[in-house]
Amino acid sequence: MLEQRIEPTLMSFDSKFGLMNIRQATTADAPLVLDFLRDFRAEGLQTVLQHASLPTAQDEETFIQRLDGAARAMFVALDDERVVGCLNARVYRHPQFRHTCEFGVGVLKSHRGAGVGSGLIGGLLQWSRQRGLRRIELTVVASNTAAIGLYRRLGFKEECRKVGAIRRGARYEDVIHMAMRVEGAVAE
Repeated sequence: MLEQRIEPTLMSFDSKFGLMNIRQATTADAPLVLDFLRDFRAEGLQTVLQHASLPTAQDEETFIQRLDGAARAMFVALDDERVVGCLNARVYRHPQFRHTCEFGVGVLKSHRGAGVGSGLIGGLLQWSRQRGLRRIELTVVASNTAAIGLYRRLGFKEECRKVGAIRRGARYEDVIHMAMRVEGAVAE
C-alpha cells in the first residue's frame, strides 16, 4: 500500500459553504481527486488540456505519489471531505527556467466565486515563496473570461495571446499566457 500521510492545511477560510481547507494532496486523496475530475469534466468547462479519458484510481494514486513537493505539487480545496478544487504545479527543469513554475487549476461550478480558486493560488504562492521561485505562469482558454478576471484580480498580467492555438473538433481557439512575479521569495 502506498504511503497515506496527511499534509498539514496550508490555509483555511470561511466561505458560503462553511470552513474550506487548502492543502497538498496525498495518495489517500486519489479517490476524491478522481471524483473531482469526473464532476469537473461533466460540467463541460473548456480548459486548455482535455484528455480523452480519466485516469484510473491506481493511476491517480501513482501520480500523486510521484509528486515530490519540491518541483511538482498538487493542492486540493476541501469542502468537508469533498475535493471541490484542484491545482497542479510544476517547476521548470532547465536551469535557466528553474525560478518559474507553471500551473493549472480547476474549481467545481458549485464552488466558483466562493474564494476556492483564490485560495488554491494563495497556497501555490506560499509554496513558491518557500522554494525561492520568482515567477508563476499559466495558460487559459481565451473564452474563459471568469478565470481571466480572477487571475487579473490576483495580479497576473497577460503576456501573449496565441491565436488558434488549440483545436476543439473542427474549430480553433485562442489561449492567453499569463504570469506574475512572486514577491517575498526565500533566497535559494
